[in-house]
Amino acid sequence: MRINYVMSKFGICSSDIRNFLFHTYCTSYYGSLLWSLSQEYIKKFYCSWRKCMEFTKSKVWNLPNQRVFLKRLYGDVNIDMQLLRRFVSFYYCAMHSKNQIVLLCARCQLLSIVASNRKYLLYQLNNNRSIFE
Repeated sequence: MRINYVMSKFGICSSDIRNFLFHTYCTSYYGSLLWSLSQEYIKKFYCSWRKCMEFTKSKVWNLPNQRVFLKRLYGDVNIDMQLLRRFVSFYYCAMHSKNQIVLLCARCQLLSIVASNRKYLLYQLNNNRSIFE
């Protein structure tokens, strides 16, 4: 929905400006640090994200339908890895927090979503626990 808004308001701008606006307004993924990344509903988000990328590629940059262009423009085009990277950063900060309450919550994994995402991350890393050290 946001990409449609950005394009309707700023469609006459150059591709560079539209791309900047796209990244500013359409890729914050607010709250994604605590989304349950192993649940089925997240697949709907991934599907919507891929559609948005295709739309962006054709409307913002006027490029043909080739995946290589997305990698060059946006770097990592794998949304599940982007979200996992955000979770790792969040989890690492919580595990190394100077705030004792945050640290206790992180160590106890009181939030079931955090525990679920940690398990999913370990699965993606073939159970390599060194990332948490």
